[in-house]
Amino acid sequence: MASFEKRGKYWRYQIHHQRNRQKQRLSKSGFKTKKEAQIAAMEVEQKLNRGMIVSTEDPLLIDYLRSWIGIYKAGSVQKVTEDRYRNFLASVEKLLPYMTVRRLTRQEYQEFLNEYGKNHAKDTVRKFNRFIRSALQEAISEGIIHVDPTKDAVIKAGNPNKSKDEKFLDMDGFKLLIRTIKKKEKLAVSDVFILVMAATGTRYAECTGLTWDCIKTFESFLL
Repeated sequence: MASFEKRGKYWRYQIHHQRNRQKQRLSKSGFKTKKEAQIAAMEVEQKLNRGMIVSTEDPLLIDYLRSWIGIYKAGSVQKVTEDRYRNFLASVEKLLPYMTVRRLTRQEYQEFLNEYGKNHAKDTVRKFNRFIRSALQEAISEGIIHVDPTKDAVIKAGNPNKSKDEKFLDMDGFKLLIRTIKKKEKLAVSDVFILVMAATGTRYAECTGLTWDCIKTFESFLL
């Protein structure tokens, strides 16, 4: 049963209900009239009666995505994947800094995806869309939203995907890269990564996990 009260200029509703035999309270304020609060409360009660999980929260999209990465992905995916997620976050913060999770419609998301795709290859846009969709599926499970704005999103891109020749070095290019690095007076961290991977065959994620105690200088091997 919902109750209503006016606090200052705005109305608020409160709904008391039980979930898993525990009493819970949902409340939301900011309604200009009591009628608006009543309509909003009625919609929430209808969802509760259908057994749906309901939340009155509406976090910023960028904050929700950042939290989702920290809770579900950090430490459970390879560092290269986590770094990609951080880059995706930067794009969301640039293009949709004030968008909330609930306000994001399918049309707005498609426009946002189109804008992102102007400067990225199709494979990257597809990965970006998959990232957003995975996070918003969790928002649906939490009851924050009930419709997936990424559903049936069209993948468009302004840059072509790289060919295999562009993605990988041939032997001559590989040797030139190593010679160029060795000529440097001072090596950057990325240079050291390349030399270690070239000499040992380790993958990027394995190389980033190395520490000094893994390097046995005198024995000339890595643990």
